[in-house]
Amino acid sequence: MSCKSQCIVALDMGGTYIKYGLVDDNLSVLCDGSVPADSHDSREVLLDRLSEAIAKGLKAAKDNGLFVRGIAISTPGPFDYAAGVSHMVGKYDEIYDIDLRSEFRRRADLPCDLPIEFMQDAAAFLKGEHEIGAAKGYKNCMCVTLGTGTGYACIIENELLLNERKGPYYVLARQPYKNTGKLIEEIVSGVAIKKTYGMDAKTLAQKAKSGDNDAINAYFYLGKVLGEALLEVAEIKKVNCLVIGGQISRDFDLLYDGILTGLGNLSENITVVPAKNPANAALIGAAVTLF
Repeated sequence: MSCKSQCIVALDMGGTYIKYGLVDDNLSVLCDGSVPADSHDSREVLLDRLSEAIAKGLKAAKDNGLFVRGIAISTPGPFDYAAGVSHMVGKYDEIYDIDLRSEFRRRADLPCDLPIEFMQDAAAFLKGEHEIGAAKGYKNCMCVTLGTGTGYACIIENELLLNERKGPYYVLARQPYKNTGKLIEEIVSGVAIKKTYGMDAKTLAQKAKSGDNDAINAYFYLGKVLGEALLEVAEIKKVNCLVIGGQISRDFDLLYDGILTGLGNLSENITVVPAKNPANAALIGAAVTLF
């Protein structure tokens, strides 16, 4: 069978839907789609939804005459990525401490020898952007994903920095910000924006684009907090590219000046850019682990 006929079924677990796609060995995403899933659903519903996404990917591969080399899943944490066991609380609670590999093999009728790999979503996102996106060509880079929460990953000398369980070695979201008594995720995230400003990030951005000074200043502050938080990461002095992803990154221009201000003198050596493939980077990055 030729290499061109092979693919990975990749999943990206979100809070409201599970995205799936076929990633070929050219790192193109084929036949993508999604399955609705509320991260607060029951155990059976969540396992069925995840297995359904895998099954739809497998069917798409079969319909297109593609040989499936494995299943790659991008998921938020906390998670034991090596063991395939979720430790999430507050989202996907009902699948806590379950052997997901075994569940998927049973529910999606997968062969015992078909590889199933899990990857932290921010790490998968950065890997995808490093392969074919905004960080391509940079051997030292970072990403921050800004959505409901705050994700972080880093590549040094073209290698992802991960812990012994293949998870993030540094959890930016849980770091304290100066003497505010708040963690980074309690300031720079979708949930934090809604709580602090009484509106979602999209509405706040619309106000800023309409010339509302309070909204403009709010986005500047969010960027500045993010830049200052990254100064605390040891690897920041080695990094030449910082990629901003996630839903909030759609309004990257509103964050940009604040990020540069927060980074201070280091901003002269770091290219700060929005993601080039925000929709598919995590699928591609997760799939790379199996190619």
